[in-house]
Amino acid sequence: MKKCVTAGLFVVLSSSAFGQGPIVKRGSFEQIVDNKGVTVGFKLRDFQDNTQLIEADAKVGDIVQEVCKIKLTSIAEYRNADGLLQTSDKCSIKVIRDGKALTLNTDG
Repeated sequence: MKKCVTAGLFVVLSSSAFGQGPIVKRGSFEQIVDNKGVTVGFKLRDFQDNTQLIEADAKVGDIVQEVCKIKLTSIAEYRNADGLLQTSDKCSIKVIRDGKALTLNTDG
């Protein structure tokens, strides 16, 4: 696998973001692609305010491949899956950690 230069940061903006409270950072990621340029997942760089990933015991450096049965092959799918993760009662998260496939779970 090789790393792609695409990276992103999710920030949840609410009325509190306009001077009435803190801004919540959902996390940042790095898109990982194979030698053919196909996205194989998104490497977590930070997710300090993402309670669902914390609850599921995700770790910085995990390569997230699937969230709530959504295979992550694009940034748009990552964003959609993150939104679903926030609203789902239960969700599985498939990751690669230290070269091993794992399924993490959240209870909502």
